[in-house]
Amino acid sequence: MEIIQIKYDSIEYQQALELRDLYLRQPLGIVFTDQELAKENEAIHVVALSNNVVIGCGLGLKQGEWVKIRQMIVHPQYQNQGIGSRILGQLEEIFYQQNYRYFYLHSRYDRRIFYSKNGYQYLGEPFLEVGILHQRMEKCLS
Repeated sequence: MEIIQIKYDSIEYQQALELRDLYLRQPLGIVFTDQELAKENEAIHVVALSNNVVIGCGLGLKQGEWVKIRQMIVHPQYQNQGIGSRILGQLEEIFYQQNYRYFYLHSRYDRRIFYSKNGYQYLGEPFLEVGILHQRMEKCLS
């Protein structure tokens, strides 16, 4: 298994998009819009590959001096093996090398412990986003 940065609209990107759709979007009854997907060209995409198949992914978007981490998912068959932490760490490292130190995300409320274990701090009150409870979380790398 390897963790790599991929290009937008590559074969791996398409696999990651399918994984995100299946586990993050379809259960909520929402679909990607053309506008959302076009904006992903500006993102850094990182995936976990096993036998050339994407089993996990995440992306980061620059927003001023901050980076927003989005769409983190590991296929359920591969969860609890540290893969999500490796994807997140790789995203942080890529942006750190570009002199970004501030990261934030909107964690699904039931996934916030994962991000807490990876150094993210809770900020503010939980809120509804796409119909489910989320928590803003932030991390600063020194």
